[in-house]
Amino acid sequence: MQKNYAVFKKSSALYARLKMQSNPFDITPLFKNFRDRESCENEEDIFILPPDLNKQVHVLKEMHNKRVLVYGLYGNGKTTFVDFILYLASNFHNRFCSRMIINQDNLRRSINELLTCLCFDIVAEIGRISLRKPLDAILKWFAGKKYRDALMENMLRLIGTYRESRETSEVKQVQKKAGISLGVCQAGIDFAQVTTMRKNIEAYVETLPLKQVTEYLQEFYQIVQYLGYSEILIFLDEADHLPRIDEFLSMLTRAREVLFTRGYSFFVAGSPEIAKYTESLGIIFDKLVFIQPANWSEFLETLQIRLQVQNQRLTVQDVFADDALQFMFESSKGVRKPFLRLAENALDEALVTGGSKVNLLHCQAAQSLLRNEITQTLKDAHMKLLQYLARFGSQSPSSPQMQEAMQVKRSYLRNLLEELTQAGFVLKHQQGRVAHYTISAQYQSYFQNR
Repeated sequence: MQKNYAVFKKSSALYARLKMQSNPFDITPLFKNFRDRESCENEEDIFILPPDLNKQVHVLKEMHNKRVLVYGLYGNGKTTFVDFILYLASNFHNRFCSRMIINQDNLRRSINELLTCLCFDIVAEIGRISLRKPLDAILKWFAGKKYRDALMENMLRLIGTYRESRETSEVKQVQKKAGISLGVCQAGIDFAQVTTMRKNIEAYVETLPLKQVTEYLQEFYQIVQYLGYSEILIFLDEADHLPRIDEFLSMLTRAREVLFTRGYSFFVAGSPEIAKYTESLGIIFDKLVFIQPANWSEFLETLQIRLQVQNQRLTVQDVFADDALQFMFESSKGVRKPFLRLAENALDEALVTGGSKVNLLHCQAAQSLLRNEITQTLKDAHMKLLQYLARFGSQSPSSPQMQEAMQVKRSYLRNLLEELTQAGFVLKHQQGRVAHYTISAQYQSYFQNR
């Protein structure tokens, strides 16, 4: 019977033995709300910046008109690293920052969606400002641009609606504190109308040619300057979850004009496979930043800091036996998300079963649980194929050695690989007429030792 620790995590009683409120090894990415200075300052307490990236951060947070590829294995902290830069840039270095998630569903229209995300972020920022002078200048600018322009007109209407919503909320707070009712703004906001305006913007932007997207980006740069920002940073995230690397590279090639828009810098997070093919794109990226797996001392420091945020007296050795630490480090190869997830589940396993420390058996049980969750939908042929890819790396179904090892013909092997690609277990890249398949880095550790 499969174990489920969710019920225990709802209560702090499970962790009271260690004088902690909750499990400290949560894998939720840090700095996700990069505009929220207070929450990010709290997250800095558990953030370990790899020493080799210290100098990079100082350069990246203040760069102008650059394009940066941040790459590394899945789960090694690329998103957290870039979000940390966005947090610093937006709160301390006068940059307007926006993030967009790329996946297989929106890849073909991703540049248009980038414009949509930036549009809504700008509208929200204008809705937040309270200084009359910049607001008047912005509204005057919009009024001059909106004639026969569906995007600008809907943006201006949204700004008015969001400001009305904010002012209604502020009036109600004043009334509540004073214990009076002034009869102001009681009707509230028409959210159906807001939804319609947002959908109008999405539908309009989705059909724009890239040249017009670039023109709008140039106009948005003027708007953020009215807001007091010197440049716009855009983060294109999740690029290493895409099964078809060649489609992502093709998108970057098509979007070259957009990526070189003046007043913008772009971050792209991607896998090592994407970094291998950047030369074929010509000169798009000005800088490549590799996020390395943690070494042994960084691994221990990450666990230590997370423990001590909840209980300053705890050390790694108080909670984990030596064999458990060795197992977590070796099985994850120092990749951060896998070893944090394993530490989280192994700690739960130890506490639920009454152990005094997390030992090797607790880690193995937690690893087995994770592996079962991943593989429960796979056929035996899929499992065998993933083990082969984990062991031998990138392969083509035309390989005689692979066909012999799998004991199937090329056509059936290709079908299996396509099924695994669609399910996200395998990445595909076309080299001429030959397709090559690589196991996704997030699943490498679960199949390489089976």
